[in-house]
Amino acid sequence: MPISAEALTALREATRWNPTGARALLAALEEHPDWVKYKADEFGPLHLILDAVPPRRPTGPGLYLPYRPEAFPEAFLPACSQFGEEWRRSTFSMAELAQELERILQEFGQLDDPSDRAAA
Repeated sequence: MPISAEALTALREATRWNPTGARALLAALEEHPDWVKYKADEFGPLHLILDAVPPRRPTGPGLYLPYRPEAFPEAFLPACSQFGEEWRRSTFSMAELAQELERILQEFGQLDDPSDRAAA
């Protein structure tokens, strides 16, 4: 079963709020999927985006520094909990999560073209 619309909303909003964390999650899913666990975390791997990897913004050519954005909108926390519940039930796979996350990052202009990444 694919990721529900509510869980996709959570992923989209978390990515919009912290694209740096979203890129870190995508890198883990692609390069070290064994690091991404199905554990009893309320938000599942969204925790990486929401709490573990601080947001960063460009401050010069090739330089990105952490900053404190406004708090993540509480209105989306129920969707984040739904995402975590679906994750714990293995409703969607790591590959499906990576595919959706990559699509969202591209949609927001936060990821290079996949063909550029493959060539690197």
